[in-house]
Amino acid sequence: MVKLASVLLFTMAFALSMAVAQPLPQGTIEGEVMNISSGEPVGGARVRIQSGQEEPRFTTSDENGHFKFGDLEVRPYMIAAQKQGLISANQSAASSSSGELVRLTSTAPAARVRIDLRPYSAISGKVTDASGIPVEGVDVELLSRYTIDAKSYQQSGATYKDGAYKYLGQQRVRTNDLGEYRIAPLPPGTYYLAARYIQGLTYTADRDTFYPQSLSPSDATPIELKEGADLRGIDIQMRHAAGVTVSGIIRPLLPEHSSPSGGRLYTSVSAWAISATGSPAGIPSVSGDRFEISGLLPGNYVLEAATREPEDVYLRNPLAAARRIVAVGTEPVNSIELAMSVVPQLEGRVIFEPGCRVTPMLIEARGDFHQGTSIGDMPTNPDGSFVIKRLLPGSYSITVRAEGDMGAMRPKVTKLGDVNIPDGIFEANDHTRGPLLITVGCPPARR
Repeated sequence: MVKLASVLLFTMAFALSMAVAQPLPQGTIEGEVMNISSGEPVGGARVRIQSGQEEPRFTTSDENGHFKFGDLEVRPYMIAAQKQGLISANQSAASSSSGELVRLTSTAPAARVRIDLRPYSAISGKVTDASGIPVEGVDVELLSRYTIDAKSYQQSGATYKDGAYKYLGQQRVRTNDLGEYRIAPLPPGTYYLAARYIQGLTYTADRDTFYPQSLSPSDATPIELKEGADLRGIDIQMRHAAGVTVSGIIRPLLPEHSSPSGGRLYTSVSAWAISATGSPAGIPSVSGDRFEISGLLPGNYVLEAATREPEDVYLRNPLAAARRIVAVGTEPVNSIELAMSVVPQLEGRVIFEPGCRVTPMLIEARGDFHQGTSIGDMPTNPDGSFVIKRLLPGSYSITVRAEGDMGAMRPKVTKLGDVNIPDGIFEANDHTRGPLLITVGCPPARR
């Protein structure tokens, strides 16, 4: 028995020593860097490889575009290449490519990958003021235009909205002391340019101007940028327009609501252009129950007022609010009344379809005109219930997503009280009552 035990111990010790001595499998990643426009290999490209947060490793492609990394641990890697004058074939105007994902495993420790690059384009020019003098410190923003449809929900995420289109910002640069700017690298495409002159926090009559000299993106000249083009002389002359004043009265100021801290309640007013026709107006002023907003260009505006406690600097929990749409022309608009009402709370519940596992969800209620009315990443309770405590007047689009998942899910059915809400879009006011019932399918499986 003792002899048998000794043999077993020796066998186990030998097996353990062999396991310890067995080296971990080493992997390799190799491939080619190619110019997909010419079909030629790219020599001299700097190839970068990285796993997680570890320090990246680099190598250079040879004249045939070939590169190789050896002695790699078996794990996932991100790999990308750079070369002057070229960008990743899948790079957008808004951001650089994060590279290709390559997974090395113990059963497949070697991988081959092709990295495609293409010639990049550039746009450059000069920004001058209304008198033709170059201006420093102007933000020049590259825009892409998209058609607005109901499911994309009006101008969500847009820098500008005009008519049937929304304009999304892709890149932004600032002019130098000569008024010059350059935007690169860019893939080919159709773009628009906007110049914004910001002078501290004070009102300026120099408006957002769209290339070459328009106050409206719909009147701007589109820029057709071909692959590899270096488009110069795209100059913008800022428009100067004083605008008119809109003023009126706020009523009531909710004297029945007192601050728990004993402080005085604070009421603010803001104006938002429904159709982007230039720079925002000057800073609205409120004195007692009177308000005034200067410098509005012709167009339709949303006027909003909100009452909050002095400590609520970011308007997280307004006590009362008002909203109305005002048409502005070339003459001052007076006697506008903003009738305040209590901001309601809205109770709701996420309901999963039969067969779906109940999962903690995050609710987003995206406002129609600006981010001030948006409520994002509001978690549900374990039973799927939630309460929206800050529901300013306006239209909202409801989406949900599982915690830890970045992809938003469109509700399959949404009801406010007993009424079905098409596309999950509803109008909120002081008469809005719940519950808000959101029916969804099965969330994506967690990895």
